[in-house]
Amino acid sequence: VHTHFMPDRVLRKVWAYFDAAGPLVGRQWPITYRRAEDERIAVLRAFGVRAFTSMLYPHKPGMAAWLNGW
Repeated sequence: VHTHFMPDRVLRKVWAYFDAAGPLVGRQWPITYRRAEDERIAVLRAFGVRAFTSMLYPHKPGMAAWLNGW
């Protein structure tokens, strides 16, 4: 299971990127579990997932401290 957990502002931008990718890549690239964070965690638990990472990284200068604080 591929997961990403990140601050809401960043998550909205990532979802918007994938929403716009369809015309660029020639097919839709939907976010299957576009849900609130607590709901996504519940889905992972229902799948039997016991541990997971946020898979978040600073992709611009100056983001690391802000993300680490999150």
